[in-house]
Amino acid sequence: METTMKHDGKTERKNLAEAKALIPILRSIANEVRERRLRLARYAAMMRLMRQSPSSEGFVSSLEDLESAIRAENRGLESALSEIDKLGLSVQSTGPFVVHIPGRTPGGDVIFSWEDNQAGALLREEEEVADRSNSNETV
Repeated sequence: METTMKHDGKTERKNLAEAKALIPILRSIANEVRERRLRLARYAAMMRLMRQSPSSEGFVSSLEDLESAIRAENRGLESALSEIDKLGLSVQSTGPFVVHIPGRTPGGDVIFSWEDNQAGALLREEEEVADRSNSNETV
């Protein structure tokens, strides 16, 4: 995913307060992605069952409906993930849902990593430069 750039060509970086302010929308997007992935898994299981039945002739319209629903869910997933991109962030993983937020601290540029682990959200600062001392912040 592409990171949002300022007009001068530099990455727009967030301070810790700005990164924390993104958490509610990240939580909402993570919930949407999780729900859509669950529906996709159910649809795939239903399709397998229908296709494995001795005679799938009666299921033709049902299979078409499921295929249509799967396409709609996939479009919804793409849309949800593009919202992350529009915010200038990048999705690192969707299971668990992990987003990187370009950040800045008094010590310099960092990456804030947000993970929705369903037990509570975690925002931590990760080193952007390998030789910088390690500092972590948990929310």
